[in-house]
Amino acid sequence: MTENIGKIDWKKQITVPNLISLIRLLAIPFLGYEIYQSKGFSTLSVILFAGIWATDFLDGYVARKFNQVSDIGKLLDPMVDKVLHTVTAVMMTVVGRVPVWVMVTLVIKEILMVISAMYLLSKKIIVSSRWYGKLATVLVALAFGIVFLLSPDYAWLSGYIFILPMVMLYFAMFAYLYRIRLVKKHNLLHEAEINSSGFRDISSIDIKNL
Repeated sequence: MTENIGKIDWKKQITVPNLISLIRLLAIPFLGYEIYQSKGFSTLSVILFAGIWATDFLDGYVARKFNQVSDIGKLLDPMVDKVLHTVTAVMMTVVGRVPVWVMVTLVIKEILMVISAMYLLSKKIIVSSRWYGKLATVLVALAFGIVFLLSPDYAWLSGYIFILPMVMLYFAMFAYLYRIRLVKKHNLLHEAEINSSGFRDISSIDIKNL
């Protein structure tokens, strides 16, 4: 068993949900360009953003329905969300649709999460998404959706629209970091479930009584 820890069976990663995630990822540069050239006021911007976001639910549904949940999918799916939010925030800031603090707050959070994820992966550890992380992602997406639909006269409202999503984003981040800290402090890594590639998922550890 030990010799297989951290080794990914790549044949099992070629699935329909992962293909959908890849298509979502490849569509993001087109969204960024469309936001830039239309100043974020085009129907195509809304359609692209909504399409990339909505297919997040599609790949998850297909993965569960047809038993195609994969280790790469668990990493690829949230990564696409991060890239989507980051690119959208940067481009919407460039064209003046959202205030700079929204972009800075979101980008800092995503950088911290990526660094943490890379460190954990180097230790053969993953942290699967939990309800608060999924809720934060939905709130950010909804906030962008609302801002896309705002007329130029009401663009100043975008700063207020993002307050709750940003609070939830950081709550989710600190909740993940707190879980990691508790697992390390109480030496609970051995209780984590080991997935098919040998990575330990610390989201499976019960920390309620700690």
